[in-house]
Amino acid sequence: MAPTFTGLPSELLDKIVEYSIPEGFESLAVTCKLIYAHCTRFIARHNHLRFSFREFIYRKDQPDPRVETHHLAFELLACIAAEPRVARYIVDADLRDDSDSYPTGRPFIAPNITPNITSDIGNGNPLVSLFANSSYLARAGLDWKEYYALVKQEVQRSDYSQHAAAFILTLLPNITSLTLPRQWKPSDKTDRLLEVIVREARRSRFIWNEPSLAKLTTFELISLDFNNAIPFLALPHVRSFSYKGLGNRSMKLASKNQYVCYGETLEEANFLSSALNGKEISEFLKHTPRLKELDLCRWGTGRDSYRPWDICGFVVVIESEVGSHLEGLSLSTFRRCGFMHGQASMHGFQRLRRLDCPLELAMSHENKALPRPLKPTDSLKDSKSEVLEPSISDLIPASVTKLSLIPYDEEQYWMALDVVFRDMTIKEGSKLPFLKEIYMEPPSPYLHLLDVRERERLEAKALEAGVVLHLSDDDSD
Repeated sequence: MAPTFTGLPSELLDKIVEYSIPEGFESLAVTCKLIYAHCTRFIARHNHLRFSFREFIYRKDQPDPRVETHHLAFELLACIAAEPRVARYIVDADLRDDSDSYPTGRPFIAPNITPNITSDIGNGNPLVSLFANSSYLARAGLDWKEYYALVKQEVQRSDYSQHAAAFILTLLPNITSLTLPRQWKPSDKTDRLLEVIVREARRSRFIWNEPSLAKLTTFELISLDFNNAIPFLALPHVRSFSYKGLGNRSMKLASKNQYVCYGETLEEANFLSSALNGKEISEFLKHTPRLKELDLCRWGTGRDSYRPWDICGFVVVIESEVGSHLEGLSLSTFRRCGFMHGQASMHGFQRLRRLDCPLELAMSHENKALPRPLKPTDSLKDSKSEVLEPSISDLIPASVTKLSLIPYDEEQYWMALDVVFRDMTIKEGSKLPFLKEIYMEPPSPYLHLLDVRERERLEAKALEAGVVLHLSDDDSD
């Protein structure tokens, strides 16, 4: 009769416990007292590695003695080479500060750097073994010695090594969230390596503990070049993408035939960039048949800060490409740059539930006369005026349940209050039958516009119409 699990020899149980680290270690440890006894000698090290690497970032300082500090990719590679299971602890990898986090005023001394590659290979260096045994380098047709030599040259010349940063991505079997280094600069060899990484991740079958980006669900890029994101958006399970475009470069998409499937699994996309235009957003959205949430924030720098934004054009493009399946949309700008005149209709957004937008967009529908801006002393009771007034319910899809209007100055704030009470909450027969919440926080310099009593009175009035009105940041999610 075969022995039970707890009846196995102690030496074998120790091996099972060791191989369960980190993925199954904690659940195994609470199985029974006997198994726990075999786990005790591993607990302290397990806790240390989990605390240091599960949510990994490059650190400039060492705020906690329990946390191991690494400043650049080469240091992390050396750490993984010395203790391979470190790579399996990394779940959330925020690599943005690769080499940027190195303490200022401190001379850079790279670990495991020897005068020449020959001496490295000859002395059994575990770091060299990582490259020598890499199946990814082999499948990419790259000579590991040449690749390792490039890493050494880059590290010796400057802190940041593109080849080291890319190679790390071949070692992480449990990673679900990734932020690329700010200095990410693809080369011919790293592009070839990345092609293999993506191809292997897209295979229908993979070994559970084999290094792969197949589990990646969240990806963030902080870069001048949007094209750096394309290979990662072709990974099979990426659901969430965030792009912070620095500077004023556009989002021109280069032709990359090997990644034609990029974006097909995306459900959330967040853009923070100064150079967005409708044509480029349209090209991107064509690849996102499952997109549910889209946030676009125009962040201007230099002259671009004051260039009017064609927000209506953006809405037309977004509606055309993803209007049939988008459920949440946020449009905003960091700087009061003005908006181009235009018209927009959002009735093509068939499933939209959440809408955050500047007041200008809400006022863009039709060529109706704007009302006189409301003053603090004015009444917010029903208006019987026959004067043509802006009607945001003509713009907003009937499916919306949560609306956030963004006023950028005091005049707009009072105008927004006027429109909300006249057109949406007070008027009978609203065209927005599912609307449940409205968020309308005053612009930061004008937080004093409403005192507590007035705010509570307005919120109570809106509640009579079945809408919860939030007029301060205290009420926000």
